[in-house]
Amino acid sequence: MAHTVDVGRMDDYITERVTFIKMDIEGSEANALRGAEKIIRTYKPKLAISVYHKKDDLWTIPKPYGI
Repeated sequence: MAHTVDVGRMDDYITERVTFIKMDIEGSEANALRGAEKIIRTYKPKLAISVYHKKDDLWTIPKPYGI
């Protein structure tokens, strides 16, 4: 049985200050971070992001955020 899940950008749903973001979402971390770019740039939360699902994530995920 297949399940459908609606998804959206964190930037479109979260309106309060964010101080910490933790992600281990099986290789979708880069896409999720793109959906939280405004939050990350505005509030500069601490990030705990899993980078072992894809071989290039360790190098490509930190670059856009100056980490």
